[in-house]
Amino acid sequence: MIDNFIGNTISRFIVATLSIIGTAVILLFLHWQLALLILFMNPLVIYFTMVVGKHVKELKGKKILLLKSSNKA
Repeated sequence: MIDNFIGNTISRFIVATLSIIGTAVILLFLHWQLALLILFMNPLVIYFTMVVGKHVKELKGKKILLLKSSNKA
């Protein structure tokens, strides 16, 4: 069971990595300036998405607590 999980995880990671590298290479051939902009901006977008996601998770937890407390009353 654990071996199967590790095997699937590693294979998915390799496929994702090769897909990103392949996409980057194709973008560089098509329009290298735009490709560089996209490649440099992507980590910022990921970071802000994670920050907003954490905030939404906290708000969702507060909403659930409020709904539970209002149902008890």
